[in-house]
Amino acid sequence: MFVPTPVPHLEFIDVAANPNPGDIPALFTPDGWIQVPQASNISLTNNMINLDTTRLPSFPAANETGVEASIAASPLEPTDLYFGIRMRVRQQGSTTDSDGGTCAVVAIDNTLYNNINRHPEWAGGVISNQYGVAMLDIKELQLAGCAGITDSLTVLFTASHPNLGGVNITMTGGTGGPYGFTLPPPPHSGNWYGTAVNDFVLTDLEPCAYLVTLSVSLLLTTGDSDFPSPLIDQIAFCLT
Repeated sequence: MFVPTPVPHLEFIDVAANPNPGDIPALFTPDGWIQVPQASNISLTNNMINLDTTRLPSFPAANETGVEASIAASPLEPTDLYFGIRMRVRQQGSTTDSDGGTCAVVAIDNTLYNNINRHPEWAGGVISNQYGVAMLDIKELQLAGCAGITDSLTVLFTASHPNLGGVNITMTGGTGGPYGFTLPPPPHSGNWYGTAVNDFVLTDLEPCAYLVTLSVSLLLTTGDSDFPSPLIDQIAFCLT
């Protein structure tokens, strides 16, 4: 009878200079080097070092109090900070080090946007600690959020971030669609706002409930993947 050799249980644990509970600590040497733990049961994989950008100089929050969809976000464009990163490596016990990799320029932006008041007339709410601005509204509903839409639909939007990606507005509902909108040219780099133009004839649609969705992508990354997911704002209405 063949008896298979048991596969040893492998644990994947982070090794960190500033460890969270459960991490393996990587201590600093007296002269400032990070001492990587040495043991027969440790095999280093994935990223050898990660930069925690939240420990870099602070990024003041952007206060969006008073900003409504279709007008410029404030401040206009928080500024990225630029850093150079160089990794040096040294064998334990040696006094000689060598270059382990260099990134000449990296742009960092951890700005958070507070007090984003999304379509307050209809199930919006104030959003804070968001990495960018995404605001959507319907002009015909601003005075009466529960009113029905009859013969006009005016979609307002604001999308803002110094590293702004794609901005898209779509509408679903009824038995057709999805329906699209054409956005005006961005008035400023990183600050896109105004009135969207319907790519459909409103009176051709059947009376029903509809949902308008704004999607805003930000050109940010953790270094390994895009971050965050596209910012979403939505508002619904009934076509009567």
